[in-house]
Amino acid sequence: MSRRNIEIEFWLWTGLGLALLVALQWGPLVACPGQCFVDTEFLHGRSVGFLEAIDTRLNTWILAWTQNALLSPGPGFFDGGMLYPAPGALAGSEHLIGPALLTLPLRLFSDNAVLHYSAAVLLSSLILGFSTAALARWASGSRLLGFLAAAIALSLPWRLAEISHLQLLSVGFIPLIVLLTFRIMLGEERRFSAPALFVVLTLQLLTSYYLAYQVTLCLGLVLLVGLLWIRPTLPRLIPLGIAMGLSYAALALVSIPYLMRNAQGELRVTFNPDEILAGDHLTNAWQMLWPRFNTLWQQNPGLEPAYYIPATVLILALISLSWFAIGTQYQQTHQIKQITRARLTTLTLWLSCIAAFSMMPGSHAVVGEDIFRLPAYWAAQWIPGFIHLRAPHRWAIVIATAMPILAVLGIQVTVRLLGERLIGSRVPLRVVASLALGGIIFLNLPVKKMEVKPAFDGSAAHTQVYHALASRPFGPVLELPWHLDPLQRNNADTRYMLSSTVHGRPLLNGFTAHLPPSYFLLNRISQNLPDRSAVDALSQLTDLRWIIVHWNDLSKEDQRRWQETDSPDLKLIYSNQDSALFELLPLTQTGQWMPSLLETEARPHTLSGLSRAPLTGSDRQGALLSARLPGRFRFLGAHPIPKPISLRVANTTSKTWPGLDIQPEGLVALRYSFSDLDDRIISDGVAPLDTDLAPGLSDLSPVLRGPVEDGFFRLCLELIQEVDGQSRPLAIPPLEIEVEARGIGVNRDESINRWRSYQEKKLEPDTTHLSRCARERGRFAPSPSV
Repeated sequence: MSRRNIEIEFWLWTGLGLALLVALQWGPLVACPGQCFVDTEFLHGRSVGFLEAIDTRLNTWILAWTQNALLSPGPGFFDGGMLYPAPGALAGSEHLIGPALLTLPLRLFSDNAVLHYSAAVLLSSLILGFSTAALARWASGSRLLGFLAAAIALSLPWRLAEISHLQLLSVGFIPLIVLLTFRIMLGEERRFSAPALFVVLTLQLLTSYYLAYQVTLCLGLVLLVGLLWIRPTLPRLIPLGIAMGLSYAALALVSIPYLMRNAQGELRVTFNPDEILAGDHLTNAWQMLWPRFNTLWQQNPGLEPAYYIPATVLILALISLSWFAIGTQYQQTHQIKQITRARLTTLTLWLSCIAAFSMMPGSHAVVGEDIFRLPAYWAAQWIPGFIHLRAPHRWAIVIATAMPILAVLGIQVTVRLLGERLIGSRVPLRVVASLALGGIIFLNLPVKKMEVKPAFDGSAAHTQVYHALASRPFGPVLELPWHLDPLQRNNADTRYMLSSTVHGRPLLNGFTAHLPPSYFLLNRISQNLPDRSAVDALSQLTDLRWIIVHWNDLSKEDQRRWQETDSPDLKLIYSNQDSALFELLPLTQTGQWMPSLLETEARPHTLSGLSRAPLTGSDRQGALLSARLPGRFRFLGAHPIPKPISLRVANTTSKTWPGLDIQPEGLVALRYSFSDLDDRIISDGVAPLDTDLAPGLSDLSPVLRGPVEDGFFRLCLELIQEVDGQSRPLAIPPLEIEVEARGIGVNRDESINRWRSYQEKKLEPDTTHLSRCARERGRFAPSPSV
């Protein structure tokens, strides 16, 4: 059999072996095509798994949207079908263009978004397996070690730790990029290597910005090692430069919407290089990777997401450094070439691991009383977008990707050294020794049982409303309830997003890492639906056409209001025991404020045309007549749950006060502060009113965030106007009421301590400061009975 046929046969058997391994690992998902997701709560526990389920639904929607956008490209590619009508909504999260391109052929057979997402997850494992096998095969010269490296790569625990993040699971092209770059620099198979490098590098760069930074780091080290060691000629470097240049040009083009949103201040900084975070992050990074040595039958499945490197893998990876201790007595060309490949790969991957580890602690390392700046500090200063990476621990993915290849190189150098001393040059004995060492690795690999759960809500009645909507004319959709609390809202909104892959309409709801300003305004106004004022406001702010109401998720009061509504602007189209579909009939003012809502430049007037000029003289007169809190404020852990209060305001002037806009300048708003019974301020904030206050009485529902402590508190309310970024009180006496706050769940004392520690470090509140209410009634007034 020719060498070419042997290679083809090897890759066919490798493909079969990897397919079987993937099927074994992901068996429950394979057995439930297009209907199920991996049950992240079963894998990682309720608290972490709940958040991972949200990310799974988000990434499923992104993949589906990007596939559709690729099939019909246009200027609205990044607008997305969520967070309507905000432009560039997709540029608040990863775009997943790489996985979308790879799974696009599935559109010929099915438009099931869940099926495509599952296929992308499985494909990410296969690509990682083939890519790892290719680099390990090239570096070691061994087909057996190539397959062994692939099997190890698919079994490392980090892949279950990031199971909800397709953009991170799809790291598989990095080993192939390293391989192709070295082959071009060495002059091996120059004809197809450069085009192949362009394809795989582009796909990797357009998969995730986390991976784009990581592959850039690895690629930079490959070039550094190659230039210093190989010293390639210019004819070899030209195709390499062209391939890389085109790939990074594609990345730059795709990044324009992100840069635009960042310039508008809509992408918040999540990695501040000048902020020294509390805690020993250098030690935390090491503990995350700390090797474990458990035998297969002693595996502790655990619930925590883990990045650790199994001890046997790390030990053999360290042994790979012995390639530099092997003498130069070999005379055969193929032996010298193979040793060179092994050394090049070992050096590059170890440098990549060291560089990635230096990124994991963030911008600084604190050693005793000394503070050292780390490479991430300088990266955040100079590299666009780096300040938006919120999880530096994910640099461990580079280490986890390199370790399987280094481990098999460690096996090979061990067998080579043993061959010289103990087992000789006989191939069968070397194969047996390699298999034995590989078996030791697999005894140390983690084994976790996997379960799945339905991707969509199980009720048939629940899904029928989406099919009813799909047969109706096109138009934006709002689903209710649209929760105020982010945890509830993100969970519900990602369910709505997943269901939108059935009906294909844009959503006012949505979830992303960086929400646009219009989202919060529309979210607050929707709380008053189906009241006429809320219907009118949403109609003017958007061209909303459809409203889906889920009866069982509403409070009893909201159910009653919707079932008794007689609004002439809302028409019931479809209803069952679970949900109802209403049509918001077109009005003369439909969408009239939408262009202004989306403007980023400061406007001299509010959406309704009111002046933003400071109120003066008699225009500042009025009264806070009453305030009522239905129930109590709640918090979960250190997370306050937003809650609206009922507020009645009297505007005793002849001028309408501006209160409706996404630009706060000039708006009248509600400033609030919570004090304990000793008048020490616990927390405070400013709540938008989201409506203009005409002369006379106004009933409002501003949203407040309560204190994160159990107990009774004094809530001080006052009206202010935002002028030049400052809150100026109106000439209205404040109003004070007594409220109660209670935590949800267990470990309440621990959550309170965490919150207090956070407040002391981040906010440093002046506990001697008094609210306006306390100052006006006197510091030593008798405390009212509670």
